[in-house]
Amino acid sequence: MKILHTADYVMPTMGYQDFMLAKWHAKHGHVSHIVTSDRFRPVDGYEKTWEPLLGRRMVGAGVEVIEDVTVHRQPCLLEWKRRVWLKNLRKTVEDIGPDVVFCHGTGSPMSFALPSICNRLGLPILMDTHMTFASRRRGLSGFAYYSLLRALTRVLLNRPVERFLGIGQECCDFIVERQAIPPEKVQLLDVGVDSELFRPDEVLGKAQRQKLDVPSDAKIVMQTGKLARDKSPHWLSEAMVPIMRE
Repeated sequence: MKILHTADYVMPTMGYQDFMLAKWHAKHGHVSHIVTSDRFRPVDGYEKTWEPLLGRRMVGAGVEVIEDVTVHRQPCLLEWKRRVWLKNLRKTVEDIGPDVVFCHGTGSPMSFALPSICNRLGLPILMDTHMTFASRRRGLSGFAYYSLLRALTRVLLNRPVERFLGIGQECCDFIVERQAIPPEKVQLLDVGVDSELFRPDEVLGKAQRQKLDVPSDAKIVMQTGKLARDKSPHWLSEAMVPIMRE
């Protein structure tokens, strides 16, 4: 199959699901494409946190192949609060000519534009969500946002989208309760890890222990992912203190 993924922002080396799924679709023999913006996601203190790993946030428009995935970076007509409106979205989808479209996210301008495009082109479309109740907007602005989101979802998403996929049960519950998506269209798609990176390897394990001067019989507790305040990485250290004392 020719599978087209779409996402507001794609950082191929950061381990996020949007690129991971596209990469493994390619490994399973499919033709895999991603349409995204010409920039990386804006985060607080980008210059000191992500820039040393990713480079400048403004990547620029163009097409490149990364790990057998064709990444199409489109210029933005608008970027507001981590939401982007891409230029020439319909023409890009037409030119790629996919068999199916997988849209990452259910609340961005691209999420609401794609179902109409896919419907006119006769393409099935699926959407996933990572939203949780802890991450939701609150207060008056939150009430206004989710009221508008539910209205747009009922009109633009619920009928044309084949399936909505949550990466956890809470994500599934969230879009049913907060976005008014019919529960019969919601399905769980557990998030995973890249088994090429995370796998047993005794040779590399021994070499890394020697490099870090860790005894061969010592138990190691590791954490991977963003070391950001909102992920509470200190919880793991606090949980390990009583065990380490013993």
